[in-house]
Amino acid sequence: MKIDAQYLLSKALGLRLVFGFLAIAVVGFAIAFLGSNNAALWQGYWLAFIFYTAISLGGLYFVLMQHLTRSGWSVVVRRLSEHFMRNIWIMLLFLLPLIFGMHDLFSWSDTAHAAHDPILQAKAPYLNVPFFWIRSIGYFLIWGGIAAYFFALSRKQDSTGNPELTANLQAKAGIALVVYGLTQTFASFDWLMSLSPHWFSTLFGVYFFAGTAVVFLAALSVTLLILRSRGILAKVVTVEHYHDIGKLLYGYMMFWGYLAFSQLMVIWISNIPEEGAWYIVRGSYGSPWQWVTILLAVGYFVIPFFLFMSRHAKRNLVVHFAIALWLMAMPLVDYFWIIQPNFTPTSLGLSWAHLGMFLGVGGVYFAALCWQMSAHPLVPVQDPRLSESLHFENF
Repeated sequence: MKIDAQYLLSKALGLRLVFGFLAIAVVGFAIAFLGSNNAALWQGYWLAFIFYTAISLGGLYFVLMQHLTRSGWSVVVRRLSEHFMRNIWIMLLFLLPLIFGMHDLFSWSDTAHAAHDPILQAKAPYLNVPFFWIRSIGYFLIWGGIAAYFFALSRKQDSTGNPELTANLQAKAGIALVVYGLTQTFASFDWLMSLSPHWFSTLFGVYFFAGTAVVFLAALSVTLLILRSRGILAKVVTVEHYHDIGKLLYGYMMFWGYLAFSQLMVIWISNIPEEGAWYIVRGSYGSPWQWVTILLAVGYFVIPFFLFMSRHAKRNLVVHFAIALWLMAMPLVDYFWIIQPNFTPTSLGLSWAHLGMFLGVGGVYFAALCWQMSAHPLVPVQDPRLSESLHFENF
C-alpha cells in the first residue's frame, strides 16, 4: 500500500531530530554531573523521571480512552499518542539507575533509620526495598505490555485494513483502563507520596492522574503544532482537532484544580498533624515554598481558566500553542513542589542538576519519540474511522 506523504515524517528530518535531541541529552547530563553534588543529582533525576513518565502515562490513558469511547475525531492524532505511550519503555530504563540512589531519595529505604521510627516499622511490610522494586518494575511491564499490544494491532491494521482489529482493541480497552488506573495510583504512592512516608492522602492517586492527563495533552498539542510549522500533518490535523484537544486540556486542568483544592481542604479540616505538616512546609508564610504554592494556584488554574476558556482561544493556534506550552510546564512545577521540600524544606534547593537532568532525560525521551515518528506513518492509515476524523467538524 502506498502511504500519502503528508502522513509521514521523512527519515532525513527524523534522523536530524534524533541526533539533535541526543546532543541536548549529552549537554544536559554534563551540566548535571559537573555542577552538582550527589544528593542534588538524585533529586533532579527523580523530578525528570516523574515528569517524562507522566507524559507517557497520559498518552497511554488517552489511547485507551479513545478506543473505549469508540472515538472518531481523534484517529488522526492517535498515532502520535501511541508513540508517546510507547516511550514508557524508555522510562523503564531510566528507573534502573535508582538502585544507586534509593537512600538519597527514600528515607524508609535506610533500615537503620527506619528501625527508630515506629511509623516506618508499621509500614515496613509495604515500604521495603525488595517489594518496592517488584512493584515498580511490575508497573512498567504492565504499562509496556498494554502499550505494545495496542500499538501492534494498530500497526497491523495499517497493512491489513481489517476492521476487526479496531473491535478487538475497543473490547479490551475497558479492562486495560482498570488495570492502568490501579497501577498508576499505586505508582504515585510509591514514587511520590512515600518520599514523605509519614504523610498520606487518599486523593493523591487521582490527583497524580489528573496531572498526567494535563501534561500529555499539552505535550500532544505542542508537538502537533511544531510538526504543523514544518508542513507535517498541516492538512490532516485541523483547527477542529485542536479545538477538541483544547477542550480536553481545559477539562483536565479544571479537574486538577478541583482535586488540589479538595485534597487541601480535607486535610485542613481534619487537622491531623501527620497530614497537615506536609502542607505547612509548602505554605508557611515567609517560606520560599509559599511562592511556589501561589504559582501553582495561579499558573496551573487561574490563568488558563480565564485565558483558555473561550472557543476562540482554543481555535487560535498561536494562543493554543502558548497555553499548551504553559500547561506543559505547570505539572513540572507541581512535581517539583511535591518532591523537593522533602529534602530542602527551608529553601527551593534548585541546582544545575535540575536543569541538567531535565535536558538529559528529556533529550533521550524526545530522541526516541522522533525515531518512532520517522519509522511509522503518523496516522493510522487504514483505520475504519479515518475518513470521519479527516472530515471532523465542531458545531
